Amino acid sequence: MMQQLLIDRFRGLFLGVAVLEAHLRERCKANVDNDAADNSEYVSPREPLGWCEAMALGQSEIIAYSTQSLNGSQVPFSVTHSPDDENGLARLIARVLPAALFYHDNLPRLEDYICDHVLEGASPSYQAEIWSIGVAIALLCKEQANPYTLIPQLLAQEFLAGTDLQGQLQQVQTQLKTQASLSVAWNEVNPEQSSTALPLKTAFAMACYCWSSTADTFALTVQRTLTLPLSPGIPALMTAALSGVSNGLPGIPLDWQTPLLTPSTSVSRASILALADRLLGAWSGYFTYETWPTSCQLEQTAVSAPGVLRPRD
Repeated sequence: MMQQLLIDRFRGLFLGVAVLEAHLRERCKANVDNDAADNSEYVSPREPLGWCEAMALGQSEIIAYSTQSLNGSQVPFSVTHSPDDENGLARLIARVLPAALFYHDNLPRLEDYICDHVLEGASPSYQAEIWSIGVAIALLCKEQANPYTLIPQLLAQEFLAGTDLQGQLQQVQTQLKTQASLSVAWNEVNPEQSSTALPLKTAFAMACYCWSSTADTFALTVQRTLTLPLSPGIPALMTAALSGVSNGLPGIPLDWQTPLLTPSTSVSRASILALADRLLGAWSGYFTYETWPTSCQLEQTAVSAPGVLRPRD
């Protein structure tokens, strides 16, 4: 894994998820057009994924939480159970990704935010599954994990002991050691081949497999995840986040970014990067909007952890 500027890792995660959503939107549109041509009837497109909107919401929530917690106040945000639909769960994951970036250097605070604030009252196993995603993002953001060590470091976390996710990650690690193919790994992790929605623990385990086996190539990593059966949206979302953080902004191919550069797009590349920049600005201690640096300034400015340096006149 190449070393990246922290700003490029923040931007890489936001943009990685955004380009995946745009890719899925384009693919869905192509399928709708083909079905309409074949059936001579209009086929309505699927419900918008809304992952970028969820990340934007999560970004504003974590900034509000961090600033208001300093004043002793609380920001309401609680999900006591898993969303009923798959895309609802994907939106929840996208919503907590900014928190994984913001607290990447403080895992206890990240755990408090996810388990005690966002998922207050949820089952311990469900909390562990969402929390694992945050830990993986944090480890990659700090350059404390690579394709060979990410899963072992996750397995070393006490909160995973005795969970189903621990067993599935162990299976994935075995497949990685033997350089098993994607289909072999899939059959090992999901032997029952259920026709229902993919469990979150299985989705995360396969996301870790796809990233670990092709970590240096964003496009290949995400494309492999999209070949999984059982609606691979959630594994692809998590894989895009992992690959975006590890490869940074420079590692996301320009052709994947093209849909975000068209004038008619609802989510632009500039707006996505601005979300990442504002999050890094808040992490750096710029809690007032008017004092946040511009994108250009952020790229040329050294920052410290919040509270380390005192503000100067």
